[in-house]
Amino acid sequence: MSAPRVAYLPDTFHEVNGVARTGRHFAAYARAKHLPFLCVCPGRGLKQWRFGTVRHLEIPRSQVSVPIERDLRMDPAILRHWSFVRSAFRAFRPDIVHVTSMGDFGVLGWLLACESGLPMVASWHTNVHEYGAWRLRQAAALLPVGARTKLAAGFESVLLGASLWFYRRGAVALAPNPALLDLVRQGTGRPTFLMERGVDTAHFDPVRRNRSDGGLVFGYVGRLRVGEKITA
Repeated sequence: MSAPRVAYLPDTFHEVNGVARTGRHFAAYARAKHLPFLCVCPGRGLKQWRFGTVRHLEIPRSQVSVPIERDLRMDPAILRHWSFVRSAFRAFRPDIVHVTSMGDFGVLGWLLACESGLPMVASWHTNVHEYGAWRLRQAAALLPVGARTKLAAGFESVLLGASLWFYRRGAVALAPNPALLDLVRQGTGRPTFLMERGVDTAHFDPVRRNRSDGGLVFGYVGRLRVGEKITA
């Protein structure tokens, strides 16, 4: 049985975040295993190239794109690239479409899957509903605590409902931990599987340690983003 031809449309790929890093691992794995893989992602310009069995298609976001994070935006005019992307999509002839959120590239992937009659896999990476509610609380800091809390809770509920609606468009969903697996499975009714990730033990190996003073050293494992500072 031949490997499925996967068209992958993430909302972030070159940026510094976990979703982008996961996507780069997907592409690297496909290239190493000689698997057919098409990656359609945001970039600085309109271009395409190929590394072995992996094809890359980059399309730029427009000036009307909305900032979501310091290095992440959402483009309501993304469909202006429809003909260009559809042409590359048809040339690749995918068997399945993989999206990572209900953002601009996720919607683009969903529409391509619908037009082609292909199954879509939707992987859950970020609790957008919780993150959006937190951002709203920060923006509404001048409001009374009770009103701010109520507003944020309502916004979180709306975002969660919208996210689950989008993930129900897929045939299969993926989630990174058991708690989110249960949330997505119950909220979508779709088969949902654990998308495990971990530490590269070939790179992070005790044999690389060069200290010999016997001191106790604490490490930090957490989320970093562009512009964040770490203080001891």
